[in-house]
Amino acid sequence: MIPFKNFAKNGKAPLHIFEDVSLFEGASKNIDDMDVEFLKRAENVTTFNLKEGDFQSLDYKAEIQYLYKKNFFPNFDLDNTISGDITIAKVQKAIGLLERENRSNYLKMFDFEPGGTGPGEVVMYFLCDDAVLGGASSAGVDLEIGSKKYEIKACQVTKDKKFAYGFKLGATFATADIETKALSLAKDVGLAKPSEINKGTIAKIRTKFPGEWEKIEKQFIKRAYDNYFKNHDILFMHAGAGKKNPGKNRGKAVAIKKIKQSDIGLERYTSRTFKPIVRIAR
Repeated sequence: MIPFKNFAKNGKAPLHIFEDVSLFEGASKNIDDMDVEFLKRAENVTTFNLKEGDFQSLDYKAEIQYLYKKNFFPNFDLDNTISGDITIAKVQKAIGLLERENRSNYLKMFDFEPGGTGPGEVVMYFLCDDAVLGGASSAGVDLEIGSKKYEIKACQVTKDKKFAYGFKLGATFATADIETKALSLAKDVGLAKPSEINKGTIAKIRTKFPGEWEKIEKQFIKRAYDNYFKNHDILFMHAGAGKKNPGKNRGKAVAIKKIKQSDIGLERYTSRTFKPIVRIAR
């Protein structure tokens, strides 16, 4: 690693790096200790050549915070990042500061998904001084802060803000047996070649086969809880209407919650997977 100071003495440092030294106030690493070779590789004005692995340790935390502050949020005070564990109030406050400075750049960071990461994960890496990302190989764990593990879910939220839905479960667990039963019931209520079961079809099944559908729901809920929800807290972030039409809600933090088995429901079956609906507020 070539420190900034030595790099400057050798006349090799790009001038623009030193024009913004004041940006380092509040950063978690001294400017002299930063890795210039890493910054040269990563920086590209509005996009950064960052790899999934760069977010899986604290090695380049200060450099990544610097890159986003310098190019996306120059007025954001790094003293407003979060040290230690997170609360929904802390996350909402920090995200609000980024959005107020430049919502367009905030959405670029929210939607940046290097490797196997998902929406919002890079945002949390930037905002949380002690956080690292789990990556694609870490089933069911997107964010680690010390010994605390979180999954981050981009989701839809009901109008009353009490339920989150429209997301898949990251962990893999067997549901083929109950999928077969659910699709058979969908066929019995009139779907010729059922491949998806929406809320309308579920309503028909509940009316005609209430006992059978209740068994399917209970089986899914138990497996979802045992294999996924009970293992970590979930940070729910609003997906809005998608990347192309984000609306005013995409990227907002909605809730951080440890989901109980009683909070889980079965919302629909689509793309060959069951999707849950979970209670996030009372």
